[in-house]
Amino acid sequence: MADAAVAAGAEYIIWSSLPNVTAMTKGAITSVKHFDSKAEVETYIRALPIKSAFYLPAMYMQMMTSMFRPKPNDQGEFTFSVSWGEDKPCPLIDITDTGKFVAPILLYPDKYEGKSFTAATAFITPREMIEGWKKVTGKDLKFVQATSGGSGLPSEVLKMLKGGAGLIDDYQYYGPTGQKDLQWTLAQMDDAPTTWEKFVEVNKPWF
Repeated sequence: MADAAVAAGAEYIIWSSLPNVTAMTKGAITSVKHFDSKAEVETYIRALPIKSAFYLPAMYMQMMTSMFRPKPNDQGEFTFSVSWGEDKPCPLIDITDTGKFVAPILLYPDKYEGKSFTAATAFITPREMIEGWKKVTGKDLKFVQATSGGSGLPSEVLKMLKGGAGLIDDYQYYGPTGQKDLQWTLAQMDDAPTTWEKFVEVNKPWF
């Protein structure tokens, strides 16, 4: 696609990228292929004779409405399960906010040539997410780490999560500069991204 853009005379590419997890973790995590492959394409684009900028989306809040949606257990409680620790921050984005993050690049392409936009509302822990659900819905949730028993997640999902274990706990998704990079990105934007509590409100009912 990038080669076709160059051949067609396009002036600019905005690529949806992600960190190269294998490189970022110095080989400690090698199975997050959808991150690595995007990063490899970014490296390729940067070497082409075309201007470019890069949009790096966080974990979608929409995943909490499907794969990680709170589930009832046998005791009548609702549980929330993800693979990282209850107090480990993970960046989240409402994917419908994509335009808010890309808008500065479209408005000022030369200013942002070669720049990477760390696209998240904030770094949020599972504990904070549960607090958001409780504040909006009045429903309390029990946290169960997905790699442990009782998570309620399908075996295929658990296998995928196991392969990427440590990405958020140890590397915070984006690596050591992620939170600093996010603050830079947010400072470039005119429109504030959707908060977690607002997302919970808009997507009711949950239970």
